[in-house]
Amino acid sequence: MRSWAKTTVWGLALVLALSLVLPASAQPTLADQTARVQQALSGLQEFLAKYRDAITSSDNDKAKELFAKAEEEAAAAEAALGEGKLEEAMRHIARARLLAENALRELRGVTGGGNLHMMRERLMRQIVQLREQEERCSQLLSGLDCPGGQQQFEQGKEAADKARQLFAEQQYAAAEQQMRRAMQFFTQCLREILLCSNNVEERINQQIAAVEELIAEVEALLAENPNPEAENVLAAAKDALAKAKELMEAEEPDLRAVLAQVARARELAMHAKRLVSGAPTPGDRIKEYCEQQLQRLTRLLATAHGVVDDSTSEEAKAKLAQADALAAEAQTAFEAGEYRKCLAKVNEAMRLANQAIFLARQNGGLVPPPVRDYLRDSAEKALAAWEDVAARVAPVVAASTNEHDCSRCGPMRRRWRTKRRPPSWQGKYLETEQKISAAIQLATRAAMLATQPGPPRPPMEGNR
Repeated sequence: MRSWAKTTVWGLALVLALSLVLPASAQPTLADQTARVQQALSGLQEFLAKYRDAITSSDNDKAKELFAKAEEEAAAAEAALGEGKLEEAMRHIARARLLAENALRELRGVTGGGNLHMMRERLMRQIVQLREQEERCSQLLSGLDCPGGQQQFEQGKEAADKARQLFAEQQYAAAEQQMRRAMQFFTQCLREILLCSNNVEERINQQIAAVEELIAEVEALLAENPNPEAENVLAAAKDALAKAKELMEAEEPDLRAVLAQVARARELAMHAKRLVSGAPTPGDRIKEYCEQQLQRLTRLLATAHGVVDDSTSEEAKAKLAQADALAAEAQTAFEAGEYRKCLAKVNEAMRLANQAIFLARQNGGLVPPPVRDYLRDSAEKALAAWEDVAARVAPVVAASTNEHDCSRCGPMRRRWRTKRRPPSWQGKYLETEQKISAAIQLATRAAMLATQPGPPRPPMEGNR
């Protein structure tokens, strides 16, 4: 009786301690978790507000559709947080952030693993060229009566202003399209200006003579450095120039058609000169492009490994392994001079790497830092609480003499033994916390049953 009383008193003291200590430690943890989720939600809302006007006012339907879904997920996250459903709120936040980032990439025209920095640099150079062409047209039109040229100039200026606005809003694909339109209008403007001049035929003949001199210069270069491809291009330039002369000699020449042929002849002759003078050839350019793409792939794979290696998604890891293999094949093709094969391998590897990152994000891989910190800290605190409870409850259950209700006590002891060690929880923060919570509940129940009176029994080996 004394042994039973001593055990009962110690057990009741333990249960009382657990009832006092565990809720007290849970309160700050819950407040901390709620604060972290609120921080993640606030960051998401700021991100959405930053790009809302640019995306919703654009003509990109896909970007607007993705952004609308992101806002729906954000609203669902806010509602879940208000109801105290922290896990559900975090899932909505992660999905909303991913959708919003994809909408922004779609808006900027950087799809399929495109390089945003390279596109921006290229468009900046085009903006400078466009400004120079606009100023040239404006100077030539000053004091000149040329309605056709003025009309083309106004249309070009409108397209150029739109292009600059889109560029400032980081809508790069749409900006590039407007730049091409503006340049076409300014080119037409220059032709109309030429047609409006008093000595138009003389000036056209001067342009023809300039192209003839250019062709002669290329022929001299070809005599020193034969180049079959350049010779073919130069032959096409000569044909275009001959067509321009033929049109010019007509009784009523179509001056616009003449100018178009002269412009084509000049363009072809310049291309032939680049080929024969050692300027980058198509082969050189594709080699350089392959090098750039291989470097981009290397950076992408490094990022993907940082995300996928910590993920629990086996599918993501499999896709990343395929991307690694394709990257090695692409490098081999590059070294063998098979540049188009190299590019095909690189593009496929990028596609798989991006898919791997996406899958890892869906499985707890890459999430906003506040959300991931919340998950990790919550699971670590739950594990610490479990270790404390296990150290206190295990001796009580092992010393218990309660065998009078085997229908409850026996299954309880079996479940207790299976829950004594939590599962591996690398990356599985939510699942871990749930299992630990269940284990703590079972441990508390075990301690309560162990303190109830029952007939003496020998200690059970499995309860140590």
